[in-house]
Amino acid sequence: MAKYADLVSLPQNPDGQECSETQKEPSPWWRVDLLTPQAVHVVRITTRGCCGHQPLQDLEIRVGNSSADLQRNPLCAWYPGTLDEGVVKTFTCARPLVGQYVAIQLVGVEGSLSLCEVETFTNDEFSVDRCLSPKLGVDTVVTTFSKTCYDFHITKGESFEKAQAICKQTGGDLVHDFRGATSQYILSELERRKSELKPQLVWIGAQKEPGITSRTWKWVTGDVVQKPTWGKDQPNNYNGEQNCVVLDGGRNWLWNDVGCNLDYLHFICQHSPLSCGSPDAQQNTTVMGKKFTLGETIQYSCPKGHSLLGQTERECRLDGTWSGSSPTCKYVDCGSLPELKFGSIHKSEERTSFGVVATYSCHENYTLIGNENRTCAVDGWSGKQPECLVDWCPDPQPITGGNVRFSDKRAGSTATYVCEPGYVLVGEAIISCGLGGEWSSKPPSCRFVDCGAPARPNRGIAILLNGTTTVNSVVKYECDEDYWLDGNSELYCTRDGKWSGEAPVCELVTCETPPVPSGSFVIGYDYNVHSKIQYNCDPGHIMHGTPVLECLDSGEWSADAPYCEYIDCGQILPIPFGSHKYVTNSTYVGSEVVFSCAQSHKLSGVLKRQCLESAIWSDTSPKC
Repeated sequence: MAKYADLVSLPQNPDGQECSETQKEPSPWWRVDLLTPQAVHVVRITTRGCCGHQPLQDLEIRVGNSSADLQRNPLCAWYPGTLDEGVVKTFTCARPLVGQYVAIQLVGVEGSLSLCEVETFTNDEFSVDRCLSPKLGVDTVVTTFSKTCYDFHITKGESFEKAQAICKQTGGDLVHDFRGATSQYILSELERRKSELKPQLVWIGAQKEPGITSRTWKWVTGDVVQKPTWGKDQPNNYNGEQNCVVLDGGRNWLWNDVGCNLDYLHFICQHSPLSCGSPDAQQNTTVMGKKFTLGETIQYSCPKGHSLLGQTERECRLDGTWSGSSPTCKYVDCGSLPELKFGSIHKSEERTSFGVVATYSCHENYTLIGNENRTCAVDGWSGKQPECLVDWCPDPQPITGGNVRFSDKRAGSTATYVCEPGYVLVGEAIISCGLGGEWSSKPPSCRFVDCGAPARPNRGIAILLNGTTTVNSVVKYECDEDYWLDGNSELYCTRDGKWSGEAPVCELVTCETPPVPSGSFVIGYDYNVHSKIQYNCDPGHIMHGTPVLECLDSGEWSADAPYCEYIDCGQILPIPFGSHKYVTNSTYVGSEVVFSCAQSHKLSGVLKRQCLESAIWSDTSPKC
């Protein structure tokens, strides 16, 4: 939607292109409304090529959101000179400027402003080539707005149903998005082409159920129309058959209800983009892939010696835009590599730029230490410079008091040092041959170690098992008869020249204190080997077991301790005309009872009875 200061004429270029020119005035201007704020990158101007008009000079291009005061909008570009007639001049903003209005003004000039075409470029929108389909006729006008495709069918008319079917061939439907700036855009496009429309009635994607009583209008998506913009006296539903909606040019493009079967009305299709168009590519980059339709992918590549910075692959998304951003190619030269001592370097190509691989190798009897391959990368050669080290070592040094064993002297082999008996190894027993011809450490040494004669215990002997007192020698201790060993029976000579522990002692064999069971007592207090003790029972008890025990050389008694059992025969019944008396005033085993008769009576039977071990009294009681 373009605005001018006092528009006076629409002259044409020689090629038939329409041009516009303002009245003569101070600082004439021209402005276009983009309908929504856009990030403007470039503005391209086409000047007139005839007719003696005033040329463009001292030009300012501003982008912003102010429609009243152009000078409040940020400056995109300034041209202090004069533009030639009939040229196309491109102006690039120093940075993308976001605004709804793009204005061109001759600053400080009294005259008229004449323009034939002004194009604005932004990344917020895509070009119409993403909307094109082989199914569209050559007379279809294709435009884009707010990342949506619009097909204006303005030369041939169709019924509502047929128009809708044509729209669906490109995956869309009759136009149905009339929100905010989109509605302004569609109406301005129709107004611009009004002279081409015969009749000036255009189908849109809104209708209602047939019938006189039905009043609910719905979009072709099924959503209810919330704020229809009806023209005067509309809708009138003539004869109850006007169930579809058109934009009516005779009513300033307001809505009008008409019959759906009218087959000569123009229509507008709305659909998503069908492709992403040609992908953008930075300098020196190459796009691989020729299919730009939805879902397809492309790859980027760089010339030899260049590094690709960014994403290698991009996908055409459903909204008609390429994923990510286009990568760049950076030329990288890593420079010459330093020479490899005792080796050589072979490059995959005779250059030192990005992607070249250098392979290192060593001469015979040398081994490569480090990376075999290095690649020229963004930050230079990868890894570090390797080196070639000799892989043979000299004979390992001999040592005193020991010898060395080895089978090879190549890098990775080992040498083992062993000391002679009586010597201790000090240092590493095993050393390895490393790259560079050096052993991993100095040779060890063998130190002579003697612990001396071991201490001899009293009542015992010390026996050297191998007849030596040097390191690892063993001494065994034994005691005399009737003596036992208290301590370690064996000691060995340590690396420190000391026996591994204190010498043991020989002690006389002694038995533990004997137990004294209930009802018994022990005679004898010597518990050493060969000593004897005797068990006795208290009165009223009898012994079970061996009464005399001996302490053996094993430190144990010759038998288990005996035990004493208490036996009681109980009270004897009195005899008629007589009496009895317990001699010891007791009734346990061994006790005696004596009988006697009263005066004038004579005793018949035994005089006394004794309590036996069987817990019964002997004989039977007498009579008087």
